[in-house]
Amino acid sequence: MRRHWRSGEAEPNRRSGARRAPRCRNPPIPAGAYRFVGRQNLLIHYESDPDAIRAALPEPLEPDGNHVIFEWMKMLDSSGFGSYQESGIGMRPAEMARPATTAR
Repeated sequence: MRRHWRSGEAEPNRRSGARRAPRCRNPPIPAGAYRFVGRQNLLIHYESDPDAIRAALPEPLEPDGNHVIFEWMKMLDSSGFGSYQESGIGMRPAEMARPATTAR
């Protein structure tokens, strides 16, 4: 019978000599399937000054136009985290705007 790799044995199908990262004994985030109940979202899509967006993006990224998204979420009941709120701003860099190419 093959034991699970977390029990201390090597993970199946691993190359010989490969090392696993040590397991965290006290992880900052509880493991498991998370449930988010009663989530509230507010998304605001707006246009901004391209120079202001350029100043906010790290180099060498360039803005793809002048679109910005502000997101606010209120998580009323989330397993393992309790009730919390979060917000953020999203800007699309020009590198992500190019269509993806596939190698053949």
